[in-house]
Amino acid sequence: MDELNELAGVCWLELAGLPLGIRALVTTRLGGVSQGDYGALNLGLHVGDDDAAVLENRRRIFGALDIDPHRTSFMNQVHGTRIATVEADDLGRGVVTQDNAWVATDALLTMQVDAPLVVLSADCAPIIVAPRDGSALAVAHAGWRGSAGAMSVRVTEAFGELGYTAADLCAVIGPTISRDAYEVGDDVVTELRAVTPGDEASWLEHGQRSRVDLAVANQQQLVGAGLIPEHVRITQERSNDELFFSDRRARPCGRMALIAWRVGA
Repeated sequence: MDELNELAGVCWLELAGLPLGIRALVTTRLGGVSQGDYGALNLGLHVGDDDAAVLENRRRIFGALDIDPHRTSFMNQVHGTRIATVEADDLGRGVVTQDNAWVATDALLTMQVDAPLVVLSADCAPIIVAPRDGSALAVAHAGWRGSAGAMSVRVTEAFGELGYTAADLCAVIGPTISRDAYEVGDDVVTELRAVTPGDEASWLEHGQRSRVDLAVANQQQLVGAGLIPEHVRITQERSNDELFFSDRRARPCGRMALIAWRVGA
């Protein structure tokens, strides 16, 4: 089971059930220095918080996890479906400034060891996909636009280009807004329905306004792309729980991070 961990006041959700040699976690709101709407462990430089506070928050979480920040990769996420491959020469992008983060990118894939990949979120689905032999990993950010663009399927296809089959892969979908808190318009439903196979009642609820479960929609897309259902898991925790940032609950707000990496020997 996923487990809440804390060190030096910084708290995170450790993700279970990943391949041997891969570690992944999602940060919480607890343990940072950001004030007001961004309190406390905001890790996003793009949301209007004081940059110095964000950098201190990043220093704290990296220190607690014994991560070298200069080997970590951040993206400038745009709710798109672009996937970038992180090679040895790319490490450290976006750590201290957005200026050199991966441009207009919402997923990262790497075979590098000790090269943490980061997704920032506050209701959108943070997703990790990896071969079950632990030889690579990818992280993705999928809000409704990314989900409507079949981001999960695109990540699966990116692994296919490296010689992996969908059945080789497993995935965990981190804290995402729950269906009861996510009302959407008919245009969103139409776009998601076009790319999401399986029983739509599992992710869609009709009423005066439709409600969507983005985590389940991405789970359905991954299974539809060929992943074995038992190898695609959604965390019990949701982003609109008090422990996490939620853009639907409060705006402006900070950003939590899915951080995932291949662990060196």
